[in-house]
Amino acid sequence: MDDFFWATIGFIFLSAIISAFIRARQRDECLRLIDDHFVTLVMKNGSTVWGDLRVFGRGLQLRYLSPHRTRRGLVKKGYLLYQKEMGEVLAICRFTGQLSPEEARERRTQIEETFNPGVWGRLKRGWRNTYNTLRDAFNRALGKVIGRVVETTQSKVLSAGQKDVEGVGKELLQAAGDAFEPMLEAHIGHPVVVELTPPGGGSDRIEIGGYLAEYTEHFVAIFNVEHEAGEPFEVTVDLDAPGEGVPADVVVQVGEHDVQLVNRGHDLLIVRHMRRDDGPARRLGATLPGGADIRFARPEARFTVELRRVASVDLVCPRQHATIRYMGPRADAADDDGVTPVHEDESVHFP
Repeated sequence: MDDFFWATIGFIFLSAIISAFIRARQRDECLRLIDDHFVTLVMKNGSTVWGDLRVFGRGLQLRYLSPHRTRRGLVKKGYLLYQKEMGEVLAICRFTGQLSPEEARERRTQIEETFNPGVWGRLKRGWRNTYNTLRDAFNRALGKVIGRVVETTQSKVLSAGQKDVEGVGKELLQAAGDAFEPMLEAHIGHPVVVELTPPGGGSDRIEIGGYLAEYTEHFVAIFNVEHEAGEPFEVTVDLDAPGEGVPADVVVQVGEHDVQLVNRGHDLLIVRHMRRDDGPARRLGATLPGGADIRFARPEARFTVELRRVASVDLVCPRQHATIRYMGPRADAADDDGVTPVHEDESVHFP
């Protein structure tokens, strides 16, 4: 029994080392889909950060389109978000109109591989699902073995560390895979409606339609094959009267040093450019769900913001803020006229 005791202690240390090594390099499968793409981070409080995303095992990095100089002369080239702050992220949005040609091609490949997987893709996903189904059973069995050793040896060391051993085992197993949920698995590649916590809080949930591309224990990815967008429109802001001529679903607040533009409507807004009357246009490219806002340095003269309302974007959302609530219409659900019935109070868009 002493040999088993020391073997268990060795297992704890070895598992902890392997787990830490793998987890530091393991990237979430949902986040990997938008790695190295232009995205907008929407935070719980409604604020936004946008730029080229790089995904790390324990955080995110956004590189700005151009360096930002503060009033104190500090130059900021990008934004870092650490793992402990991931709970503050409400959604990560990707709009095809803001992607480079290379990013657009990669996205198209992702959609083909996700919605029309080949033999290798189906085998890979089947293996991952099988592994994830068995790992929890293995972890529970490991806990029972340790518990039995505790009872047999009366070891206070093992008794105190039993939960740690179970936690290490669970973490080690999760490092090689993600949660398997049969109900969500059945809807991969099919239309769904996700309920999203509104930016800034509130009881009214935001509903966004799309196709379930991927899910993990912590994130869910909703893609739309085509991103339909309305005609661009412009909002010209006079610093002396910032509210004049502004649409009802857009609020512009001019502060002493910055300008805040808030989306008060239900449609997604793309803030494309900002230009001063006496200067060139500055690309922004931020995506604003209802309730979200964008801030930029206050120009010295009247300026114009170019926006576009869009019906759909790609979303990657933390599951603590997003729930796959409804199934979308499928081809086999159509009536005799080939039209999928929709309730009168529903207004969900599926491209």
